[in-house]
Amino acid sequence: MTMNRLLLLGMACWAIASHAAYYPDPAHFRIERDIRYAEPDRCVLDVMYAPGGRSEWPTIVWFHGGGLTAGDKRFLPLHDDGIAQVAVRYPFLTEDGSVSVSNILDAAAQAVAWTFENTARYGGDTNKIFVGGHSAGGYIAMMIGLDSQWLGRYGLSPNDLCGLIPVSGQATTHFAVRKARGDVRSQFAPMIDSFAPLNFVDRPNLPPIDVICGDPDFDEWKGRAEENELLIASLKACGHKYARYWRLPHANHTTVLYAAYGYISYSVRDRVNLLKSRRK
Repeated sequence: MTMNRLLLLGMACWAIASHAAYYPDPAHFRIERDIRYAEPDRCVLDVMYAPGGRSEWPTIVWFHGGGLTAGDKRFLPLHDDGIAQVAVRYPFLTEDGSVSVSNILDAAAQAVAWTFENTARYGGDTNKIFVGGHSAGGYIAMMIGLDSQWLGRYGLSPNDLCGLIPVSGQATTHFAVRKARGDVRSQFAPMIDSFAPLNFVDRPNLPPIDVICGDPDFDEWKGRAEENELLIASLKACGHKYARYWRLPHANHTTVLYAAYGYISYSVRDRVNLLKSRRK
C-alpha cells in the first residue's frame, strides 16, 4: 500500500472516530438544545458545557458549513471538557431574496451577543469567547470578526473576542453571495467587496485569528488555501501581530475539519495564554 493510501486510510479512520464522538459522553458534559437567540426562523443554538462548579473557561461559538444554503448546527469533538461550545443554526440564503447575506451575518452576530450575555451561567468567561466555523461557517466567522458593523449592532467589538478560528472559510466574497446578487461568472472568480473578509484586513482592534485550511493537492476547495494565506499575509502586512495560517497536508475540504480538531483546541489554549500575558 502506498504512503498516500495509508495517509488517506488513517484520515478515514480518524473521521469515523470523530463522528462517533459527535455527542460527548454525558457523564462529562451537559447539553441544552434549541435555545432561541433571535426571532427569524432557524435562529436556535445548542450549548455544551461541563457542570460541576468550574468557572472562567473558554467558549467557542461554532458555525456549520453548507454553502450558506444547507447544513445544521453541530458540536466539535474536541475531547476537552475545559472548552464550552455554542453550536449555532442560522438562516439560509433564499432564491427569492427574502434572506440575504446581511440577514445571515446579523443573526450570527446575535448568536455571539447571546453568548456574551449568557456564558457565565454555564461557567464561561466573557473574556475567553472564540468564534469559528467550517467552510461557509468559517466565512461567517471571519465576516463578523473582521467587519465591526455586525457585532457593533449589539454593543460589541471584534476586539472583544479572544480569537477567530475559521476552517477553510472563504476570504473573498462568498460564491453563494455573488450568485444571489446576479454574478454569473465562475464560482471561483474572486471578488473583494464589502462582503469579503479580505476587505477588512486594515481595520484596527481586530482579534487574534488562526486560519486553518486543507491541502490544494488533496482537493481542498479551489483557491481556498491560497486566498486564506493571502488573508493572513495581508493582516500581518497591515500590522496585525496575532495572525497565523495553518495548511494541513493531505486534507481535503471535508477532512480538513476532522484534521483540525487538535489545532482548534491548541489555538484556544494558546490564545487564552496570550490574553493572560497581555493583561500583565
